Amino acid sequence: MKMTGMMGERNFFSQQPFWEVTKQRENSLLCMEDFNLRLMRYNVNQGHSGLDCIPGVGQLGLVFSVKEKDASAYVFGVLPEKKEIPLYGIENVLMVQFIPGSFTWATGIPADEVPPEGFKLEDVFPWALSTMEGINAVDSEQEHSLLLRRFLDQCQAKKTGRRDSDEKMAASIAGYMMQNRRAVRMKELEDRYGYTARTLQKLVLKNVGITPKQLSLQICLQSAIRQLSDNKECSLTEMSHQMDFYDQSHFNRIFRKMTGLCPGEYIKRLEGRAAGEEPKQIKHALS
Repeated sequence: MKMTGMMGERNFFSQQPFWEVTKQRENSLLCMEDFNLRLMRYNVNQGHSGLDCIPGVGQLGLVFSVKEKDASAYVFGVLPEKKEIPLYGIENVLMVQFIPGSFTWATGIPADEVPPEGFKLEDVFPWALSTMEGINAVDSEQEHSLLLRRFLDQCQAKKTGRRDSDEKMAASIAGYMMQNRRAVRMKELEDRYGYTARTLQKLVLKNVGITPKQLSLQICLQSAIRQLSDNKECSLTEMSHQMDFYDQSHFNRIFRKMTGLCPGEYIKRLEGRAAGEEPKQIKHALS
């Protein structure tokens, strides 16, 4: 059973509208046998040392330096709230994003043990120095893809304590939520997967990094961000109904908690951007 078959829309990756970065090339997919990864190449804008992030769809990530004096790399966990994440001095960035559940499947490292603020790649993968140095030495999508594929193959070869069934089920749950893009209740997951709420909670937390409820809310948020980006005239009442929130005020509270803005304020920011303004928070949105 392959993860890609369970993921629904495979390209449903997070949008980060508040990042202060400049794209260096188009985002691309690295297609492994069982899952895809998104590769993003950007430079951090002058005067900024971190990324102002909102919760994504449950993707862990790797960040590598590119063409800098010293090679460095970090592993970042899933963020459950709006927060600035440090980049530890990296200015020229290659970011690798894993679909929910695939990081643990690929590496054997429980997702809930990786903090959102990250830690050094070499602390977990001391044998990966050649990967760090190779990625830092060139600024080539093809070379970066080859090096990352080799790195992931090595991770698989060194992985211990396999629990492939748990990892694939976690990816399946995330894929189900992405396909539905609404608030998914635990009773629904119990009925669908045949396990107790407690078992599913532990399984998703370990393999995705957040609880099923939090994952569902974050997927709803990212779906709303995508819809508002595509159509600023969309009805918030209809959107909250489609996502199965209790009412629009419930949706508004979740949106504000995760982005720092209510939906109406966010739409005004988008409208300002469309009118040619350069609002600090959204002028370099990556999707």
